[in-house]
Amino acid sequence: MDLIEQCEKQQSLGELLSSFNDQSVSDYIVVYLRLLTSGYLQRENVFFQHFIEGGRSVKEFCQQ
Repeated sequence: MDLIEQCEKQQSLGELLSSFNDQSVSDYIVVYLRLLTSGYLQRENVFFQHFIEGGRSVKEFCQQ
């Protein structure tokens, strides 16, 4: 939650970029955004199934 608290504060752009460029923080952000994206794709699977190649389902695509 430290990252969320940092984002809520009025930080300078340099401080925010420094936080996001920290490897552990950036890894956390990427994993979090991938989970959000996966959830959205699976919730709206009827729409997104046509964009996935190779005959895979949306769930299979998200699990790769």
